[in-house]
Amino acid sequence: MLSKGIREIIAVALTLLLFISVAGNLRDAIIVRDLQNTDVVMMDTVRHTNYTGQMTNTLAQTTTTSTIARMQTVSRDNQQASQPSVLAKEDVDPIIKQALAQCNTYGYATATLVHSIIGQESDYRTNVVSVANAKGIMQLMPETFGEYLVLYPDKFKNNDIFDVYNNICAGILYLNDCYKAWESTATSMDDLALLALASYNVGVTGLKTQYNIHNADELKKSKEFPSKYAKQVLDRVISK
Repeated sequence: MLSKGIREIIAVALTLLLFISVAGNLRDAIIVRDLQNTDVVMMDTVRHTNYTGQMTNTLAQTTTTSTIARMQTVSRDNQQASQPSVLAKEDVDPIIKQALAQCNTYGYATATLVHSIIGQESDYRTNVVSVANAKGIMQLMPETFGEYLVLYPDKFKNNDIFDVYNNICAGILYLNDCYKAWESTATSMDDLALLALASYNVGVTGLKTQYNIHNADELKKSKEFPSKYAKQVLDRVISK
């Protein structure tokens, strides 16, 4: 028979174990509640991340609630560290016109389409930075901007990614490459536009590997965000 002292020690130990179990369950419940009630900006977390691969790999390994909770979450009303300047649409028009004349390599971009992408990406905020580190009015990853700066140095004014002309020029070059990548796959201009815009959001490689989308039919059936993004941008074009 156990002595009174040993029984008391066992009772304390069992109570402590019960407390730890309850605390763990409560912590998990709080995490789930916070994920349900917090507007987690996953769009900005995955945007254009195929170029570095780092964020894509992080997302691919995100399989538990606790891992997701550790990812950076922000309110949609507080996506930028500082209040960015905002341009009026009419002030951006001449800049887009100039950029189209200099940077529209394959002729796919139009002023209306560029305006739609800007509205979707930054709402004309010029120095906004996303959670994924996409920057500027057309929300380009610095790596992507740097690649076009090297390939087409004569098309840029300087190396400032936040310069509105520079950012739009690189955005147009990137958009044209997204179109070019799907030319042999798409069977109509509408399908080509959908594939190109979805690729603008996550990259051509990202669309194929991360979302397993290889043609317009698969994209149209997809419920993933790149498909929704492409349709949202095109809806903006139609509504203008």
